[in-house]
Amino acid sequence: MAFQEIGQLFGNGHHVTTSSNPNPDASGGRKPFEASHDSPTHASQACDIWKKVQSIKECGCVLLNGSHLDIASVIAVAKYNCNAYVAETEDIANSMNKSVLLLEEYLSKGYFVYGVNTGFGGSAESRTKDLPALQSALLQLTQAGILADEDTFGNGLNSMSVTWVRAAMLVRCNTLLRGHSGVRLELVQALLLLLRKGMTPIVPLRGSISASGDLIPLSYVAGLLEGNPDIRIRTPTSIMSADMALEVAGLEPITLGPKEGLGLVNGTAPSAALGCLAVHEENKLLLLAQDLVAMSCEALLGKAENYHPLISSVCPHPGQVQCSATILNFLEGSSLVQSLKEEDKFRPGLAQDRYAL
Repeated sequence: MAFQEIGQLFGNGHHVTTSSNPNPDASGGRKPFEASHDSPTHASQACDIWKKVQSIKECGCVLLNGSHLDIASVIAVAKYNCNAYVAETEDIANSMNKSVLLLEEYLSKGYFVYGVNTGFGGSAESRTKDLPALQSALLQLTQAGILADEDTFGNGLNSMSVTWVRAAMLVRCNTLLRGHSGVRLELVQALLLLLRKGMTPIVPLRGSISASGDLIPLSYVAGLLEGNPDIRIRTPTSIMSADMALEVAGLEPITLGPKEGLGLVNGTAPSAALGCLAVHEENKLLLLAQDLVAMSCEALLGKAENYHPLISSVCPHPGQVQCSATILNFLEGSSLVQSLKEEDKFRPGLAQDRYAL
């Protein structure tokens, strides 16, 4: 059997048919690993993600519009260094500009806006007119993660991987494009340019429980835009300070607007990003585990009837039903196992497989 469409993922010689119906004659003639659109299974969904990742890798870029970012796009940018750009639509620029102008209107009327001209948390009763200074102070407050000396040189165990940080930056950019945060489009454009140049801040591994937001991790991303010399940046060739990274990238340090510090850090992009990466790895591991079960069945000259749909339907746990069908499809056409065909009922050997199968 030829598991060639995802050979790079697993490197073995099997294939899987994604239909939940284990009867190959009832599959409608679908090719191996062709997704079923009427009743998507885990295998078909994992396949769809994998196929889209390959498609994005071929075209080399992802377009963000604030609404349609998916797991495959995050994987392509974070793991395979595909480029990301803002989709060229007037709606995006208009939405972001509108949110900035609305905030300016509120402030011109003397309104108090939390985190803009007031303090944070228990200090919210305080007021200020120095709005940019407050946003910088917020970043200084939250850039409080713990990094060891080796982390600042890029080889420590207390910092997030480049893949994690790239994913988080991408997700945050996509969220900001919705125009709900009072953040200018130029900040998103700058972050995406830095991503394309392979520049990511060294972000502490610990420091967030993702309650109101992943404040500490995102503050290091915001510090990159400010050109904070205390923020260290990984580049494809070296480690440098954020101000140096901006200079190399051809960007000027950005003075944050009235709500841009808060808008950059008050979100759960790192958690969402890691969720995407975890789902991608889980998909591979789960399919690999099912493939290994099928291979074990072949190695022990087992019986395909262990995975007969009747057994799973008795339980009937949806995940078990899908896994059983996938394993049975892995075994389709194998000459090593006793199949569900009538003539195989007379094979010599164990009447029932070993308990492990």
